[in-house]
Amino acid sequence: MEINKFYHGDSREILKTFPNNCIDTCVTSPPYFNCRDYQTAEWEGGDPSCNHKPLFKPSKTAWVGYEKKDVNKLFYRDICKKCGAVRKDNQIGIEKTPQEYIQNLVEVFRGVYRVLKDEGSLWIVIDDKHATVNYEREKIKRKDLIGIPFMLAFALRDDGWWWRETIIWHKPQGMPESVEDRCTINHEYVLHLTKNEKYFFDYKAIAEKSIWAERDKRFINGPTISEKAMKGPYSIKKSGAYSKDGLKNKRSVWSVNYEFSKYEHYAVYPSMLIKPMIEATCQENGIVLDPFMGSGTTAIVARSLNRNFIGIDLSKDYVKISEKRIRERLGLFI
Repeated sequence: MEINKFYHGDSREILKTFPNNCIDTCVTSPPYFNCRDYQTAEWEGGDPSCNHKPLFKPSKTAWVGYEKKDVNKLFYRDICKKCGAVRKDNQIGIEKTPQEYIQNLVEVFRGVYRVLKDEGSLWIVIDDKHATVNYEREKIKRKDLIGIPFMLAFALRDDGWWWRETIIWHKPQGMPESVEDRCTINHEYVLHLTKNEKYFFDYKAIAEKSIWAERDKRFINGPTISEKAMKGPYSIKKSGAYSKDGLKNKRSVWSVNYEFSKYEHYAVYPSMLIKPMIEATCQENGIVLDPFMGSGTTAIVARSLNRNFIGIDLSKDYVKISEKRIRERLGLFI
C-alpha cells in the first residue's frame, strides 16, 4: 500500500490488498443511485465497431439525472440492442433497484471497515431521490422519496457500524427544480459512522464561534440567575455547551455552497464541506481514504491539512483528473 497515491480500479478489489487497521478516516461520496453513467463499461461479443449507444433519446424514467447535452454519452445498460454485445461493468449507481445499490455499497464499506483503525470514522456524502418507476420488492411507488441515505445507514449499522449522526448539508445556492407538487430540495446528507463505540473526534478543531459570547459576557462572568436555576443534565454548566473562549460545539446543519470545477466531473463536492470531517477525525500525518475519489477533492483537502491520502476510482479518466488537479493546486507530482 502506497500513500498519497491514486489507484485505478474497483475499490472492492483494491481494498483487499491493503493491511488491516491502517486508515485513520474515510471521507467519500459514492455515485448516486440511477443518476449517471460514468462510462466504465466493457463489452463482450457483438460488433467490435459498434458504439453501443442508443439511437434514440432515452426516456426520463430510464435515465433520470441526465441533461440533453449528456444524452449522446449514454450506453445501453445490459445488452446492446444494435449488435447484441453484453455489457460488463463494476460501476456502482446503475443498479436496477435501490436494494441492489445498497448491497453493493455495503460491500465496499465492509472493505473500508477492515482497513480502518479501531478509532476511525467513515463519512459518506449521499443524496436521496424520488422513484421514477415502481420498485415492488421494496414497496416503493413511483414518485415516492426512496430514502437512500437512511436505507444505507440502516444497512451499515446492521453490518456492524455505529451510526453516530446525520449531517444536513444545506446548499444556499441549490439548483432549481421544475416541480409544482413539492418544495425544491436544497440539501443533501452526510452520514457519520464509526467502527467502535469510542473513537477519535477532536471537537475543538471544528468548534464554532458563539454569537452570544459577543453579545454579553455571561460565559466569562459565569451563568445568569436563570441559568443557575437550571438543574439536571441540561444545565449549561454541566453540559459544557459553551467555553470561556466563546466557542460552541459545531452544529449538525452545515451551509456550504457548491464549488465549480473546470474539469468534466459532475459530482464535485466542495472542499469546505469535507474540511471539518478530516480535521475532527484524522490527526496530522494520518491517512484519509476515499474509495470513490472522483476528481480528487478529498486528496487535495487532506494534503492541505497536512494529512496523507489514498484515492481509488473505477474511472481511468477521473484518476487522471485527480492527478492533474492535485499538481495544479498543491504542486504535488504523483
